Amino acid sequence: IFILVSFVTYCFCRICSKRRQQRTNMLSSISKRLLSRPAGMLRCLSSGEGLLSSTGKASGIVGGACLVGTFAGATILVGGDSRVAQAEDARDVLADIRSRLTRIEKRLYSTSRDAAKQHELFGFFYEECIKDDFGEDGLTRSVRLWYGYDMIENRPLTAQEKLDQDELIKRNFGEDLEKFMNGEYDHWENTPEGISALCILGDQFSRNIHRGSAKAFEADEKTLGIVQKAIKGGLDKGVEPIVRTFWYLPFMHSEKPEIHEQCLVLYKNLAEEVEDDPVRAKMVQDCINFEVDHKKIIDTYGRYPHR
Repeated sequence: IFILVSFVTYCFCRICSKRRQQRTNMLSSISKRLLSRPAGMLRCLSSGEGLLSSTGKASGIVGGACLVGTFAGATILVGGDSRVAQAEDARDVLADIRSRLTRIEKRLYSTSRDAAKQHELFGFFYEECIKDDFGEDGLTRSVRLWYGYDMIENRPLTAQEKLDQDELIKRNFGEDLEKFMNGEYDHWENTPEGISALCILGDQFSRNIHRGSAKAFEADEKTLGIVQKAIKGGLDKGVEPIVRTFWYLPFMHSEKPEIHEQCLVLYKNLAEEVEDDPVRAKMVQDCINFEVDHKKIIDTYGRYPHR
């Protein structure tokens, strides 16, 4: 009798252990598959003994499998044998997987949202120069946005034209500048795309949004620190040369003489890289000329007097 009881107990423990292992493997497998998919909206809803699909229909426990919901358009089925068909088991599996999938979804949704915002900033600011056929026409339109100058009529933009441009930028990106200053976009500094977006916000749009106010320069130190760290880590290598000219502008806008020495070196090194490309070479040379003018002001006054 003792041997029989021991044998039954042993078998029962083995079965329970096997079921736990199967559940663990199943959850791990689903998580890995989800992580390899693009971000999508996850719906994982419970309704009494059954479950709700993404369409809102009560699905219950169907065919020995538990319909959890959808992720990136793919139906997620948990289980698939008669044991998981029991409501108690289904709820256990659901509770386990809900928390895991929710964490994954939040992370992927956050990443997707960040990428979309970076793309929006990048597209607005560099729309012309990222085109394959970027040439004189693209340069003309870009200079109008970047430097407030109409190359066709050979004149600076009028006060009203500048105001209209500032209002457009403030309407579209004013909230993003606040988030940048509050540290909500600090995690962007880990990628070249993120740093490019932060340079646009902190060094360029800050001047449009707060033109005529001391707040126009509040983001300068923070932006410079981000770019210095990125360059030290080699994140600027391989970035489009025209984009890199704007990476280096926070150096130009600094009021520290030693930073201007670094700025000249950065632009001169970039000039050597693009010497065979007339359009890009012209832009980089213009930046060098701008930096020489800015450096003279700092060398003379120790600061920018207009601030």
